[in-house]
Amino acid sequence: MTNNDRCTATIQPFCRIFLTLILTLMGLLIIIVGWCVAATRSAQAQCQEAVQQQQVFEAQQDEAGIRIQQSLDHITEELKYQRALLEARD
Repeated sequence: MTNNDRCTATIQPFCRIFLTLILTLMGLLIIIVGWCVAATRSAQAQCQEAVQQQQVFEAQQDEAGIRIQQSLDHITEELKYQRALLEARD
C-alpha cells in the first residue's frame, strides 16, 4: 500500500461523513424554507380573512348607524307632532 493509497483510505471516510453532513443540512434547509413558505401563506390568508371580517363589521356599523338615525328622526317628528297637539289644546 503506497502513501497515496493510505491517504485516500484515510480521507475517504471523512469525505463521506462531510458529504452526508452537507446533504443532511441541505435537506434540513429545504424543509425549513418550505415550512416558512407555508407559514407565510397561512398568515397572509388569515390576514386577508381578518380584513374581510373588519370590512363586514364596518358595513354593519354603518347600517346600524343609519337605522339609529332614522329612529331618532322618527322620534323627533313624533315629538314635534305631540308638541303641536299640546299647543293646539292651549
